[in-house]
Amino acid sequence: METDMNILFRQKMQTGFLLASMVLFGSAGLAEGPEFRLAGGANMKLTEKLNTIIIPLIHFREASLTNITTFLSQESQIRDSEKVGVNILLLPSVPPDQEVTIFLRNVPLIDALKYITQAAGLRYYTMSNTVLITTNDDPSNRQIELPNPENERRKQKLTQKLNTIVIPIIRFREAEPRDIAQFIAEQSKKNDPENVGINTFLASGVPTDKPPITLSLDKPTLNEVLQKVTEQAGLKFRVEPSAVAIYFEMPKTISVDGVTYEEIRWDAVTPATIKIFHRFGVALLPLAKLPPVLQWKFSYDPDKAAEYLTSQAEAKQRAQETEAARRQQTTERATEVTTKQSRDTLSDIKAGVKARAQAEWPNNYDMQVYTIKVQMDAYQKLQGMTSASGIPSSVFEKIKNMAIFEWPDNYDMQVYTIEVQTKAYRDLQ
Repeated sequence: METDMNILFRQKMQTGFLLASMVLFGSAGLAEGPEFRLAGGANMKLTEKLNTIIIPLIHFREASLTNITTFLSQESQIRDSEKVGVNILLLPSVPPDQEVTIFLRNVPLIDALKYITQAAGLRYYTMSNTVLITTNDDPSNRQIELPNPENERRKQKLTQKLNTIVIPIIRFREAEPRDIAQFIAEQSKKNDPENVGINTFLASGVPTDKPPITLSLDKPTLNEVLQKVTEQAGLKFRVEPSAVAIYFEMPKTISVDGVTYEEIRWDAVTPATIKIFHRFGVALLPLAKLPPVLQWKFSYDPDKAAEYLTSQAEAKQRAQETEAARRQQTTERATEVTTKQSRDTLSDIKAGVKARAQAEWPNNYDMQVYTIKVQMDAYQKLQGMTSASGIPSSVFEKIKNMAIFEWPDNYDMQVYTIEVQTKAYRDLQ
């Protein structure tokens, strides 16, 4: 008779051969014969084992995936009538030391795998006699829900229990979600006439220790407890065949400071803010004003947020000082140019324009004549531009100084810039 040690050794050899085959040939390179069948596609014997092997108790708190999969493999062998069990393998893309917290009772192995991978943010699929656990973005991932006609009936029974099992008293004060999940599982068993209860677990993306829950209820049903807890925490729950999954989903609607934003698409995040696109536009929301679960999702830290805001304010102050210095320089330069122009006689201005036209068009006399005419017409027009209708004199003076500073030797562009800027100013009013 084959010993436990021999069985485990044989399983490891089979699993090692399977992994080596995947590395060398890829999953498509495995023969679709009696030894290798892709599941979905899983061979029927493995499917039967996954659905019929019942694990009495799974209780892990911040346990590594390596320890969890080893436990499931060993338990599957113990609970298998043939004492063979199921190989469960972590693919190299999965961090073996990733931690999971989960508490389950009397679940089929298939559901245990489903809930554990959900809690870890992973997926599984089957190949030959092995369950492979991989990442969500693994291209070879072909997880397919293995058929079980009992699933719908079990979900209905679980829903019925949620509405009929009553907990005598609930008193949570700053309780962590993972402890609440375990409390619900334990109390549901204690208050279930069948002494079975309801498994409850936190899916991936749900903080195990935040936000803390404070709640006081007398004689609530399990359904009422879950509704109150998830509502307060900004979470949701769904009924699975063997458990209730508490999960997080980014909201599409949120209210901040009395303003409701709908059809949200979450965008860039900083230590202090989050940009959102919503039904009617774009908004920048402070992380400090978001619900606790969203603050956790965006790694909000009040100290880091304050440091970020301070650095932003300092950067803004430096930018303002730089801009003020630039404007001062512009004003001084424009004043200098204006003073020089006021001292120059018309013949001096024309001589300067002619010299620049000759330098720009040394071999094109027609363009020289054209340029001199355009520039002198613009100069004459510029002399009459001392104010503009509907624009304060201080604003007009800044516009004129800026035009002179940017185009000190080009009267045509000075006129053009003043006209464009004054029109834009009026449009803004």
